[in-house]
Amino acid sequence: MKLLNKTSLIIITLTLFIFFSGGVSFFYLIRSLINQETDRELISYSNNLVGEMQLFEKTAPNSIFITENNVEMKRVDSFSFTQAFFSDTILFDPRFNKRFPHRVYSFPADLGFRKYEVSVYRSTYQSEKLIERIVLSLTVMFILLILSLYFLNRYLFKRIWDDFFYTLDKIRSFEIKQGREFYLKDSEIEEFQQLNQAIIKLMDKIRQDYRNLKDFTENASHELQTPLAIMQSKIELFLQQDDLKEEHLELLSGLYEAVNRLAQMNRALILLTKIENNQFPEKEAVALHERIDYHVDQLQAIMEEKEIQLKVNTKALFKEMSPALADILLMNLIKNALRHNDRGGSVEIELSNDKLIVQNTGAPSELPAEKLFNRFTKSGKNKESIGLGLAIVKRIVDLYDWKIDYKFEEGKNKFILHF
Repeated sequence: MKLLNKTSLIIITLTLFIFFSGGVSFFYLIRSLINQETDRELISYSNNLVGEMQLFEKTAPNSIFITENNVEMKRVDSFSFTQAFFSDTILFDPRFNKRFPHRVYSFPADLGFRKYEVSVYRSTYQSEKLIERIVLSLTVMFILLILSLYFLNRYLFKRIWDDFFYTLDKIRSFEIKQGREFYLKDSEIEEFQQLNQAIIKLMDKIRQDYRNLKDFTENASHELQTPLAIMQSKIELFLQQDDLKEEHLELLSGLYEAVNRLAQMNRALILLTKIENNQFPEKEAVALHERIDYHVDQLQAIMEEKEIQLKVNTKALFKEMSPALADILLMNLIKNALRHNDRGGSVEIELSNDKLIVQNTGAPSELPAEKLFNRFTKSGKNKESIGLGLAIVKRIVDLYDWKIDYKFEEGKNKFILHF
């Protein structure tokens, strides 16, 4: 979720909660105040009514006392209640042919030789309508407030966060291989200014580390390969001598094998470093189906030696990538299928529009799938492996935002490359 939508959602949620809580509280507060005012009027009117009734009893005791139609008087011998109380009711008004809410004040009236239970009614219809109008007005004001906050938030967000998005775009367009200096414009907001300064320092450090790593890679590529090649050639000269004893031959053979593995490991590590530093920027449409056929032909001798049956089913597929990395990727996958195969086994290669499947017979991997592509991890007891082939495959796959999976199904090791 975007920051703007997140902040807008939080603001709207909090505003809704505050409005709902405040609105309910305000509604009951207004209603309580109106009821209190109505009750005071009823009490005042009732006091006047009792005074008039007492005066009437003294002056005209045998006459009929007539009151307004909002008073109900019931003559009783004994009171059914002794304390005055308030209540709410709904009465029918024949003038409007409707029912209206009323507030009722009931009290006992003892006039000496006569007793009355009196109920004084006061319509609250106008008060209820007033409360409805107030609530409606507040609701409209709240909706306008929410809309104003929403659009104001979007406007202010764009103005305030403009420096942040500028910084984000500069980071996205940053290329470590380019020699241009990384700069960010000054911001009026202190937090953004501090962020920009920290990013500039970080970018300078990244560029410096990249230069150092690139220099090390280039130096290692030249300085290590030369002495290793010299060691290999001199060991080969020793092995060609006729007067060597058997124990000397065994020592030299072991030394030659160790140097050869060291040279392979050095080349693989340098290749990994170059891939991770994206030092293969060149891209072109590589015909993967043709490269698969080429590498299969190159490895035909190994297949014949191990009596491996090969089945290839490829469709024409072109991918924009480095030709060198395409060859390294395919060669490592096919070599891995041959290296970890049984004599007399089989290898199947299938290429479609969205994936490449390389599967081979043999024992399942002893490592979990998530560790199989780590550096220096070996599955099985194959001494030829240096534990870097699948790591190189994984780095190439990640470089092009592809995905590779490993499964063991129906007695076969299956590597699935999803484009």
